[in-house]
Amino acid sequence: MAVGCRQRRRCSEQRAHRVLGSVSPRLVWLLWATSLASAAEWGVTVGVPLHGPVISTKFPSFCCVAVPESWTRHPALGVSASLPLASHLRIRLDGTWQRWGISDTASGLTYQTLPPGPAGLAITKQATAANRWRVPALLQWEPRRHIRLGFGPELSLVTRSHSRYEIRNPFTGSQSFPVDYFRSLDRQAVFGVGAVAEFPFHLGPLTLAPDLHYARWTAKHYNTNFPLDEFSSGIALRL
Repeated sequence: MAVGCRQRRRCSEQRAHRVLGSVSPRLVWLLWATSLASAAEWGVTVGVPLHGPVISTKFPSFCCVAVPESWTRHPALGVSASLPLASHLRIRLDGTWQRWGISDTASGLTYQTLPPGPAGLAITKQATAANRWRVPALLQWEPRRHIRLGFGPELSLVTRSHSRYEIRNPFTGSQSFPVDYFRSLDRQAVFGVGAVAEFPFHLGPLTLAPDLHYARWTAKHYNTNFPLDEFSSGIALRL
């Protein structure tokens, strides 16, 4: 009788071990995934360019007075996510949009023999505008509570790029027409490597994270007006 009881107890213990052995990995995985999800941050980001993404040139349309212009200070707006991978390691994914462009304006004297001549000031402007999309995927290391250092690949994509040529002549009036030779788009998509220093602060459920962002591009969107080095400052607000 005692032998039968011991055998039944041994069998029940073996079944319990088998059940725990099959449940424990799933339970551990579920707890790990739950903890990661609770530490994930989702929100929005805004960035201001400090150097780049486009620069102006001082090449005039014709040799008189040239006033170079560039729209390099338009902010970049988008979404931001910071996802934990392990202790002190995270991955940061952003997707931003920025309106950008380049233009230059030149002026010079023009002449005619008929009234109201003989001389007048003609002004020409050449301008390019486009949408710029930027997607970095950065592996972040968190050595301190308020410091995250990130490094990883980036993609820059330009869409709907178009150029126009405008001329205002006091004798013949104003003209405007599209062109494709000015600030020509050499590459629609370019790849690069980015490095980010982020400084997150937790305000209740919110995470406020200012950052400094550097990127080194392997190619240029515009041959003369797109620098390979780009530097920006931004801030992300995440839940």
